[in-house]
Amino acid sequence: MKTIAVSAALSFLVLASTSAFASDNADTEPSIDGLHIYSAFGLRAIPLGAKLDLNAGYRLGLSDSDSVLLKDTYIEAGVTTISSPSSFWGGAYIEALPVAVLKLRATAQSMTHFGTFGYLHLPTDPDQSDWSLDALDKPISSGTPGQGYVLEGAATLQAKFGNFVAMVPAKYSYVSMDVDRAYYETNFDFLLEPTDQVWQIEPTLGYVFVMKEHDSWVLTGFRWQHAETVKSALSRDMPTLLGMWKLPGKPTGAEMKLVGLGGYWLNHTNREDTLYFAAQLAADWRF
Repeated sequence: MKTIAVSAALSFLVLASTSAFASDNADTEPSIDGLHIYSAFGLRAIPLGAKLDLNAGYRLGLSDSDSVLLKDTYIEAGVTTISSPSSFWGGAYIEALPVAVLKLRATAQSMTHFGTFGYLHLPTDPDQSDWSLDALDKPISSGTPGQGYVLEGAATLQAKFGNFVAMVPAKYSYVSMDVDRAYYETNFDFLLEPTDQVWQIEPTLGYVFVMKEHDSWVLTGFRWQHAETVKSALSRDMPTLLGMWKLPGKPTGAEMKLVGLGGYWLNHTNREDTLYFAAQLAADWRF
C-alpha cells in the first residue's frame, strides 16, 4: 500500500483551535510579539497517507486591552509549506485575530507533484474518472508529475463558554494545475478539474477538561465536515468524533498537541459508508 498526503482537515482543526484555548494559559504564555513556528506531522488511514506542515512567521499584537474580545489579538505573516512523499507545497500566509471570536487566514502556495506513489493520478478514461481506492493503489514509481498553485482564504468563528468550545472554520480554495483533464489531488482528497474551487466548512462543538496543575488540557468533541467542489461538482459529508490533548508543560520548548479523529463517510463518491481515522502531533514555538 502506498503513502500519500493527509487531508488538510487535521491541520485546519488544530490551527483553528489554538486561539480558542489561549486564555487557559494566559499566565504562562510569552509576549505575543515575536517569531512563531508551527509544525505538525499527520497520518491517516483509508487511504494511507502522511504529511508534514510547517509555518514560520512573525506575530505582532494588536491590542493591550484586557477586554475579552480584544485580549491576545494579533496579526502574523510568514512562510508556509506542506510536504509529503508525493508532493510539496510552498508559499506565504497572513493570519489575523482582530477580535477573539474571529480568526482570518489567507495563503498563496505553489504546488509540485513529483510523479511518485501514483500521483498525480489522472483517470485513463475521462468519462469514468475512476479515483477509487483500487485505482489509486499504484507502484511507488508511477504517477504524473505536475505543477500548479492554490490560493486560499479561511475564516473561523470561535467562542468559549466555561469549558464548552464552539468553532466554525470555513475555507475557500482556488486550485490550478497544469494538466489537461481531471485529476485526483491528495491533500484535498477530491477529483479536481485543471482549474477548480473547493469549499469546506467544519462546525465543531467540544468540551475542555483543564488540568492546570499539569499545564495541560484535553478536548473531546464532535465535528461535521462538509466539502464540495465547483467544476468537478463533487461533495462529501462526514461526522467525526475528535480528541485533542495538550501535552503537559512544553517539551522541546514547544506547546505540543496530540489529535485523533474517527469519522464515518455518509456521503462520498468512492468511500461512502466507510470509516475514517487520522492522527496528528503538532508543536507550537514562540520566541
